[in-house]
Amino acid sequence: MEQLLSVIVPVYNGEKTISRCVKSILASTFQNLEVLVVNDGSTDGTASVVEAIAEKDPRVILISTENGGVAKARNTGLARAKGCFIGFVDADDFISPDMYQTMADAMGEDCDMVICGSYHCDGDGNVTDRNPANLKGYRKNCPKEALDSVIYEHTTMAVWSKLFRSSRIKKEDGTLALSFRQDLVNYEDLVFVSEYVSRCSGYIELIPFRLYYYCFSQGSLSGKTVPPENLKTGLTYLTDLCGRFPEGSLSAPKLFYLETFLKYWYIQVIRHREYKKLRDIPENRLLLEEIRRYYSLYKSAPNVAFYKKLTAAVLTAHPALTFFLVKTVRRFVKL
Repeated sequence: MEQLLSVIVPVYNGEKTISRCVKSILASTFQNLEVLVVNDGSTDGTASVVEAIAEKDPRVILISTENGGVAKARNTGLARAKGCFIGFVDADDFISPDMYQTMADAMGEDCDMVICGSYHCDGDGNVTDRNPANLKGYRKNCPKEALDSVIYEHTTMAVWSKLFRSSRIKKEDGTLALSFRQDLVNYEDLVFVSEYVSRCSGYIELIPFRLYYYCFSQGSLSGKTVPPENLKTGLTYLTDLCGRFPEGSLSAPKLFYLETFLKYWYIQVIRHREYKKLRDIPENRLLLEEIRRYYSLYKSAPNVAFYKKLTAAVLTAHPALTFFLVKTVRRFVKL
């Protein structure tokens, strides 16, 4: 018999999409599952929609809580989960019928996490990826090699593309050994995944199939710029992981830290047409300080591309010149 899979679906005011989401999970070829829908204080008809589905399929469990955010909702679901495997699906999204069966089949005895690819969709669920790149499967040993992959080598940081082992998240008595940090505004998924991998001793596997449908809608947090102070808070949790390893052996969090602030600086220059001089960027000093924090490590890292090192070198040495060059190019090239 298949082991039980717990799928956690946090939702807030999702009456328009929650039915599509839950029904796609129930249509899974992997049938031994429970769908924990955590209603995070919705004020619309979300609860009624889920209740109607649960009446027809007892695998659906509605958990209603006061509004507290997605991290708290996921933690609520984790506390109630009974499965050996744990997955997450966002209420706006939906999955392929064979997603969890394919991922469960790939979860060997020594595998701690399976990752699949995804398609991007519009708010109506129409795939918008015109020519998605081919995925290449791989295995990475835990914890260091896997952390390098998850944090720096652009393995998707979202929890919804992954299948986890409950035994790495919950203690024998059922309490949580690992949970989502509720104080973070950004990178809560990446922090959770990184913490999870740091506790593993087997391997993670990326399977070369796109099985998840991520739906991007107007107003999504994914499209908004956040204050750099919020970035710093989330990224500091990642760099703290370095202290658990021999000095210098884990560099991915620090490389990712620098690149995040580097990209933020360039986005500010490119996006804001009203910025005419470097001093117009209100966060410039903070951004440059954070970029320089790990610059010496960055320029000597063997897994950082030369053009990235050159970009960081020019910016740290001549920020005013870099600003002028970027703004000049911006006039002639749509970026």
